[in-house]
Parts: sequence; structure tokens; C-alpha cells
Amino acid sequence: MFFYHHQSSILVLVLYVDDMLLTGNNLALISSFIITLSTQFAMKDLENLHYFLGVQVVRTSSSMFLSQHKYVFDLLSMFLGPSLSLSHSH
Repeated sequence: MFFYHHQSSILVLVLYVDDMLLTGNNLALISSFIITLSTQFAMKDLENLHYFLGVQVVRTSSSMFLSQHKYVFDLLSMFLGPSLSLSHSH
């Protein structure tokens, strides 16, 4: 995880193998950073975040909810197979 802070601007970069999450409070800075990175690396912008490293991200107008429900359910399904009797809802 990398942080950049200058005056009132914050940029946070989370990098894991070939997955990258970039966020901050200054859209111009984020865009500039993406352009700079894309000149050095092949990148694909997936727009709004839904999943990252097994964590589901659900946004509302005022908050962000993080959940590992799907990750845990998939993990249990892998080990318990058809005998899994947990309720699965999104």
C-alpha cells in the first residue's frame, strides 16, 4: 500500500500481484497518476470497484460497505460441496 499526501490531496495505491486499486480525494491527481502509470504499464480501468482480493464493495450515496460473504461462501462450497446448506444471498 502506498500513500501520497500533498497539501489537501490524498492518493492511495493498493497493489497485489497484478491487481491495483487506486483511490483518492482529487480526481485530477488520480487521472494524472493513471496517465503516468499507463505510459509504463499495460493497464485496464475497470471503473467502479465491486470486488478486490475477495472483498465485495457495495457503495451507497454516503458510504461504502465491505464484505467477505461471497469469498467465505465460495471457500466453504469448495470444501463442503453439494452438502453446503448455508443460505447464499447478495
